[in-house]
Amino acid sequence: MPFRYLGIPLVAVKLRVRHYESLISKISDNIKAWQAASLSYAGRLELIHAMIQGVVCFWCSILPVPAAVIDQIYSLCRCFLWNSKASLVSWKDVCLPKCEGGLGLKDLKSWNSGLLIKILWDIHRKDTLWVQWIHHEFLHSISIWQRQARNDDSLLMKRMMLIRDSMCEVRGSAEVAMSLLESWANGPRFDVQVAYEFFLPKGQVKEIISIYPALSPPNLSPAQSNRVCNALALLQSVASHRETRMSFLNAQMPLYLYPLINTTWKSKPFEYLRLTSLGVIGALVKVGDTQVISFLLSTEIIPLCLKTMETGSELSKSVATFIVQQILMDDVGLDYVCTTAERFFAVRQMLGNMVAALAQQPSSRLLKYIIRCYLRLCDNQRACDALRGCLPDMLRDGTFSAALQEDATTGRCLQQLLLKVHGPRVAPQAGGGSNLMRGN
Repeated sequence: MPFRYLGIPLVAVKLRVRHYESLISKISDNIKAWQAASLSYAGRLELIHAMIQGVVCFWCSILPVPAAVIDQIYSLCRCFLWNSKASLVSWKDVCLPKCEGGLGLKDLKSWNSGLLIKILWDIHRKDTLWVQWIHHEFLHSISIWQRQARNDDSLLMKRMMLIRDSMCEVRGSAEVAMSLLESWANGPRFDVQVAYEFFLPKGQVKEIISIYPALSPPNLSPAQSNRVCNALALLQSVASHRETRMSFLNAQMPLYLYPLINTTWKSKPFEYLRLTSLGVIGALVKVGDTQVISFLLSTEIIPLCLKTMETGSELSKSVATFIVQQILMDDVGLDYVCTTAERFFAVRQMLGNMVAALAQQPSSRLLKYIIRCYLRLCDNQRACDALRGCLPDMLRDGTFSAALQEDATTGRCLQQLLLKVHGPRVAPQAGGGSNLMRGN
């Protein structure tokens, strides 16, 4: 039998479910004591929240809690919350944030990972005596990010290796994962709540991930597409709300949408999926928040949008071009695109190709976003100078006169664009001669 230190079992062999019996008993005793009182539904919910934050949190911050133990805790809490063995709502929905329709209780597996990641951070920093002992006994002068998992590792070490590997997989490399950890730390204080949100398995995310295998080779059914589009519609409302937007970003939610945007198949299920995913990103950038723009620029959003602008439907192209426009409207986004010739050329080339395509298949909505992108690029002097030699002739030879006469605002934007790029000598030709000048 293990002995205990501060209520936590210490044993030389692998911890089994039976070693967590004291935790289960403590929770069960608390619930039995509470059941004797006449508690409202809100009161029972608050007591469960306090217990998870207290008793369970203490164990989760020290040891990996097995799934079987978590299931037992959920069973006790579920019966107490609903005051019966029959559940009115599944527990995974109860654990969703309130902004997503849940009750805001902690998902214990993610909470356990969020608390244990602090141990990984402590080992990474090497500034305490016990961490120095870990380095001497287990790491042997190598970084925790380079260590390979071994069969004889303790349960805690194995869980930390899994957490580390999952972070590296999501973020792309160990270096980026380390920078993410550093962003969660504010001096000696580590923000466990942000770490928890990173590991939180949202129901919508599970719905999205479930169709990844159907993307390639393409065998996505209309029913699958509709189900995921419904989940994306909820995510769009979360992304657009100012109180939930940053939590949405902290949980890395846009990254789960990129495989859906990256598809090129033309069938309706894929097109609906691509369009709805772009709508979520569009809701994020619509508010013009620099933090949102900076986050998206740290990902592959610009190449994904350019790809959609090339291969998508008219509506998908419009949303993707709107996203690029909103990124450019922020100074951070404009600097990002204009910093290197490769980025500027990629955006300029795609805008030019779209202008040529619009001559065959006109779209006033898409033309509006293209002209606004060009106009914003002109606010960078180097980009403006480059556009003098490559701005499409169709924007000044009257090709789009009919569309511009129906949209006076876009006509004025085009006039401003030509004045910035070529000066007043070509402005009378914009959109088809002096009619545009007189009409504005």
